[in-house]
Amino acid sequence: MFGVDPTLTFRVPPDGDLHSMRVAELQHQLVSEWSASGRRPSAEGIAHRWGTSIQTISRVARGERWAGETVLAALATATRPVNVTKHGA
Repeated sequence: MFGVDPTLTFRVPPDGDLHSMRVAELQHQLVSEWSASGRRPSAEGIAHRWGTSIQTISRVARGERWAGETVLAALATATRPVNVTKHGA
């Protein structure tokens, strides 16, 4: 099941392309990791911080729409935090 089963296998449909499949795999991985974390931060928190809607986050999490760059970045940040430090500080 999308966004839940980490062993889900993706295949390119007859009218599809490899690049779109890879984006779908990434979206699935990020949603799965976010779900496994107890959806922390919340969809509301992500939407507020990234300037998108709760509905968009929810539809992405259900696999009903493509995440797009903003939501992919938001989910990546939520699930794979990066420690950023200033150089020379």
